Amino acid sequence: MSNVPAFPKDPLRHDEDFAPVAGDAAKDLKDTARDGFRDVAKTVANEATDLKNHAVESASRIGDQASSSASEFKAVASRKGDDVKDAATDKVNSLRAAATEKVDAFRTAAVEKVEDLKATAKDKVNALRETASDRTDEFRTAARERYQDAREDAKAYVRQNPLGALATAAVAGFLVGRLMRR
Repeated sequence: MSNVPAFPKDPLRHDEDFAPVAGDAAKDLKDTARDGFRDVAKTVANEATDLKNHAVESASRIGDQASSSASEFKAVASRKGDDVKDAATDKVNSLRAAATEKVDAFRTAAVEKVEDLKATAKDKVNALRETASDRTDEFRTAARERYQDAREDAKAYVRQNPLGALATAAVAGFLVGRLMRR
């Protein structure tokens, strides 16, 4: 700005030499202002670009942090899911083992009960067999005695009534023969 001409000390004085100097001063002032505005515009543009780059970097950093946080959350959720799965598997295995123990205990108790019932049934069958054998022997003995008594009675009847016995035998034979023909 050293090229700027000096203004007259009295601005009300109209000097003819002043007009060209004022015009040159105005032009220089205009050029200086334009250059200043350009510099300010470039500075503002550079600042805006820097601000934009900073915003993009910040957004990228925030995006990376969000992605990292999401990955960490996903990993934690996956671990928790695996932990829950493992806990559920352990519980199922525990219940399965308990159920197997109960089934084995029930099976053992059932086998023991069946063996007890089998032994009891065998004892009862043997007792019934003995009772039946004893009763059969009693009936056999009673039947022999009755047979012997009936035989003795029949012999005595035939000896006392030989003609009646012969007539009874003939009628019985006739009836049996008639029945056999049909």
